[in-house]
Amino acid sequence: MEREKAVVVDANKLIAAFLKNGLIRRIIVLSGIKLYTIEQVLEEVNEHKDELLVKAGIDERVYNLILEDILLPHIAVVEGRWVMDVADEAREISRGFDPDDWPVIALALKLGVPIWTNDKKIMEASRSTRKFGAITTHELLEMLVEL
Repeated sequence: MEREKAVVVDANKLIAAFLKNGLIRRIIVLSGIKLYTIEQVLEEVNEHKDELLVKAGIDERVYNLILEDILLPHIAVVEGRWVMDVADEAREISRGFDPDDWPVIALALKLGVPIWTNDKKIMEASRSTRKFGAITTHELLEMLVEL
């Protein structure tokens, strides 16, 4: 039996899906792939809320609608404490490029699924450490075609 297709969604993908009703949002809402993120990603998105409201040209009501009613029903949000057993390893991996990325890396390590990202530093860390996977939007689309 084939393993279910799944990815960890990083903050940049969630922000991209929020800002524009484009490809990223369609993948999240329509692809049927199992999507995970960690609660720290939602915290990061909410930290940029005022900036996102301006960039998207929307008010707080629409912000909440997009996030809570359109995007999050398709993404399993995992509590940060669930990955604490791999936190040290994830921190060590992310230390070389962005220490704030450790929760996403920890979730990928814990679940054994790739991070969906176009972040070059995460992609390079994936290749150099071989401890977690990372997949670009293009690669994800190729994977979806195979389903």
